[in-house]
Amino acid sequence: AIATGPGEFLGKEAVEGRAADLAKDLARAIKEKRRYPATDRDLRFYQFMGALVKSEKDTLMKHDFKHWQEHGFYDSFEKYIQQSTTEVSFDQGVRDAWIKEMIQEQKAKKSGKSAIPKKEPGAARPLPKTCRELIQSMPQGFQPEAAGDLTAKLQFEVQGEENFVSHLKIAGGACTYQEGPADKPNLIIKTPADVWLKISRGELSGQKAFMEGQYKVEGDMTLLMKLNRLFSA
Repeated sequence: AIATGPGEFLGKEAVEGRAADLAKDLARAIKEKRRYPATDRDLRFYQFMGALVKSEKDTLMKHDFKHWQEHGFYDSFEKYIQQSTTEVSFDQGVRDAWIKEMIQEQKAKKSGKSAIPKKEPGAARPLPKTCRELIQSMPQGFQPEAAGDLTAKLQFEVQGEENFVSHLKIAGGACTYQEGPADKPNLIIKTPADVWLKISRGELSGQKAFMEGQYKVEGDMTLLMKLNRLFSA
């Protein structure tokens, strides 16, 4: 906050309200013994102090060194912060495929080519202006030979400039669009409207956008990887 005088701030009411919120959150944290996740500052402090204590273990910091040894702080950073890493399961095959595509993208950029397919001028179908139009038009670009005997439901939960839920149903070598949520969808894509439009126009890599958290998915990740093959540009 910017102070303008003793006890005076720009937007004083907002500053006081925010201070009260922080105080309540601090009180709850103490009461619940809540531990906030460690940050890069904690790691830097751990590395700095660990090295300092060890270098001065025979003189100025011999008691500190004993304390670090007794508590096992030198064993690991997790021991020092009293927090542990949560193991997250993931599909190794999907990860390997993404890495391979990102490598191809980088190689294409270095060679002056684009790894993301671009829409050619004069295409038969006009470019969708909205995300709803885009998803509605996806069945027109459906590739039945790539789908084979695939049966799946893809649900889109769009937010931002547009807010709606719709889904695509793939079955019997065909794809249909339907408004509203699907019954037991195989894949749910939660995305801002502009992000999905940019991906469809080749302005943004779908893999990169996902890795950066620009959109989220739930369900069958392998189905997400097949979208480029299932639907033409």
